[in-house]
Amino acid sequence: MMTRELSKSPSERLRVPGCVVRFTTESGMMKIGHGEITSGKGCTGVLRVVQSIQDVLELMQGDLSETIVLTTSASATTLTPIFPKIKGIICTAGGPTSHLAIVAREFGLPCVMGSEIHYDGQLDGQRVSFNDEGEIFLASHE
Repeated sequence: MMTRELSKSPSERLRVPGCVVRFTTESGMMKIGHGEITSGKGCTGVLRVVQSIQDVLELMQGDLSETIVLTTSASATTLTPIFPKIKGIICTAGGPTSHLAIVAREFGLPCVMGSEIHYDGQLDGQRVSFNDEGEIFLASHE
């Protein structure tokens, strides 16, 4: 049985210093985390970290059709303007009854909540995938 420490804040779960997971799948993807799938069956796209309204405004200037948003907030309010344009959501907070998870289901967006990411590198702009079991992978890595 696997347990996880719930006392960590969502931003602490985003990065665990000194812990780099080196599990690689047959397809060459490196597992970097896991969470609870709350909508959809997973997806692959370019990860963009969103932590503020300013981040959302900057994203709105470009093409979001391949974008998976990584956020530390389970509130959907900030992300609402880009929901129709993005491919999926990874959130380090919340669960299936969080506002973000509920709105993602309404939009038909694949969503992973309560995620723990264990990766010491830069994630913004990297190609990532998550599957129907909530496993999160770095799709392209050196």
